[in-house]
Amino acid sequence: MHRLYLRPRRFLAKPRHADYYFGVSRDEAARSGLERHEATDSFLPFAGIQAQYAITDRLSAVVALRGELLTGSVKDSPMAGRSYTASGAAGLQFTF
Repeated sequence: MHRLYLRPRRFLAKPRHADYYFGVSRDEAARSGLERHEATDSFLPFAGIQAQYAITDRLSAVVALRGELLTGSVKDSPMAGRSYTASGAAGLQFTF
């Protein structure tokens, strides 16, 4: 069995979550040289695509790619570096 999935989604990052990953505290700024930054909640749309290829009845190869658009105060964070993120993964899936 061969499958291809397209998964558009959106994620609303609450202030605590956004600040944890994209904020820079006063202490962190002093140690790193980055500007202090407080990230607030942000809307983060993303899309992913996943392909699955059956090697045998119980073993499949899986490849996935994901792109995420950073918006609002998250995009302006010195931790972000750009206005998007991209990631990928590959693996094997065994069905018991």
